[in-house]
Amino acid sequence: MLPKAVCWDTRFEELCAYKQEHGNTLVPQKYRPNVQLGRWYVFLCVVEIVCLFRMLRIKMFLCFTFNFLLGLRRREGNSNFWKWETPII
Repeated sequence: MLPKAVCWDTRFEELCAYKQEHGNTLVPQKYRPNVQLGRWYVFLCVVEIVCLFRMLRIKMFLCFTFNFLLGLRRREGNSNFWKWETPII
């Protein structure tokens, strides 16, 4: 069995060759000349989609948190208590 880095480099080279031959990188999952390349490409697409959704969720969370924190202010005269103010944006 090949180490993961070697396997990835090999698949990437095969993907480059596929693009040279076909003009795109849309490798079918069951690409008959190289089934492993097709499976690898589909796996990378799924990973990319999952990562994009995670980044979107993180951005949404950070926007919510940031807007929430903009409204928190220390009460005058007592730094141990917080009050909510409508943020002015």
